[in-house]
Amino acid sequence: MKEEDANCEEERKRREFYLRNGFVSTGIFYHIYGVDYELLSKGGAVRKDEWHALIKKHWGRWADTTVYKKSL
Repeated sequence: MKEEDANCEEERKRREFYLRNGFVSTGIFYHIYGVDYELLSKGGAVRKDEWHALIKKHWGRWADTTVYKKSL
């Protein structure tokens, strides 16, 4: 989440909502279709290779445009 984003406060509140309700950060951050994401999980750990296999299965070749980051 970047400070210069117009909806930064909304994104912060949304993330806090999920964290309050039992979700945790997986440490997986990615950029696709011009949008930055942080992958949150509830009930288990997720590895980047597992996540990528899932999106590749559903998005096909578009998953290959995913750029993984160290943080948002």
